[in-house]
Amino acid sequence: MKNVIEANSSQTRPAGAWARFWAFTIDGIIVVVPSILLYYFTIVPAMLNNKIAEANNLQIIYGIFVFLISLVYEVYLTVNNGATWGKAVCGLKVVKYKTTHYINYKTAFIRYLFKTAYGFIPIIGPITSYIMLFINVFIIIFTKEKRTIHDRVAGTQVTKSANSLPMRKKSIIIFSIIILTLIMLYLTISIQYS
Repeated sequence: MKNVIEANSSQTRPAGAWARFWAFTIDGIIVVVPSILLYYFTIVPAMLNNKIAEANNLQIIYGIFVFLISLVYEVYLTVNNGATWGKAVCGLKVVKYKTTHYINYKTAFIRYLFKTAYGFIPIIGPITSYIMLFINVFIIIFTKEKRTIHDRVAGTQVTKSANSLPMRKKSIIIFSIIILTLIMLYLTISIQYS
């Protein structure tokens, strides 16, 4: 059956803080690096040429675009693969709570909104995001189920996958992604200011 992990005891173990941290980091790099490149090649030139109105309009479009790309990336991959690319590298799966079934689009969308919506609250959004991040980290570290707020609201759980890559391969992939990111950012900044 599609979208079902074969049940065994190792499939339903909750994912710990470090695995989720690295998965979050990889996913962040995958979404943020292209976003930064887009920002530098669209908005920064408008700002440098004193086209403030154009830059402001581009920032609104940019914000909506990045939100939608992030939404599609997380929801589509979680529904169809059980994990984003970051979670897959770290051997994690998002499943319905107390089952081994992958989640559907509605559940993935609710999970995503409760994961990110705090940042869109006017004025206090960034502060609220950090507070929720701290609470979620606390929950992952100190509770047995390791279900964050967005997992609880959506009825999901992040579990360890039995088909995980060996730690050495995970480390190489993570290190490579970080190095490539740094190189891309350096080249972007060098091109922009040359």
